[in-house]
Amino acid sequence: MSIKLRPYQQECLNTILTKINKGVRLQLVSMATGLGKTTIFAHLPEYVKKSGKKTLILAHREELLEQAKAEILRISPKLRIEIEQGKKEASPEADIIIASEIGRAHV
Repeated sequence: MSIKLRPYQQECLNTILTKINKGVRLQLVSMATGLGKTTIFAHLPEYVKKSGKKTLILAHREELLEQAKAEILRISPKLRIEIEQGKKEASPEADIIIASEIGRAHV
């Protein structure tokens, strides 16, 4: 399914991909609520898979894990997406793992 991005979303995605191609591994996107940050980042796993790598998405609330999964599936329905949270364990074969560290203590 091809989702047409708004011009500012496409510009943001293009900037992210340009920076990735230049070796920038850490990036921050700041946009107001409702402008489509999730839609923009939902396009990234397809590019990552083409490079032979996998995607890890971290979020701190279950609703954000499910929102990310739903949006990525809407854009790239052929990707295998699994959630790792609490007793749910994602498979290493997943293209994308969406995870949360809530409830786990690190000593």
